Amino acid sequence: MTLDSLEELRPTEPSASAADTLSLELGDFLHRIPRGFLSEEAPHDTTIPLVFGRDDMEARINRGETTIPISILYKQAPSIFKDASAAESSTPVRLPWQKVVRLLSQTIPKPKPQPQPAAPEPIPSPAPETERLPEAISAPTP
Repeated sequence: MTLDSLEELRPTEPSASAADTLSLELGDFLHRIPRGFLSEEAPHDTTIPLVFGRDDMEARINRGETTIPISILYKQAPSIFKDASAAESSTPVRLPWQKVVRLLSQTIPKPKPQPQPAAPEPIPSPAPETERLPEAISAPTP
């Protein structure tokens, strides 16, 4: 396999920002994929990036899910599979939880925009003194 053909195996990166995604590698999953699904052409490039939505991974953690369907992996790296049967399969593949949790704790989620409070009305400054108040009336002088 040439370097050019390995480049063709790499999935295109999604347009989401890095803060919205978790990037794993094929090597994180390869030994977890049932052998019957994998193509027999070896070796597979273990550095192929597999990108997952941060929100999706957080939701899976919150639901206690420890697997993803093999079809999700097929969408990102179809060339490692022997045929397209994995594209529709719901066969579970264990997630590399230690790495997922580490990546989630290292990345800082993008802050959600907060509504800005309305700017307070400016306090009017006192009007300039344009006329003086009359002096106190003094007692008549004798």
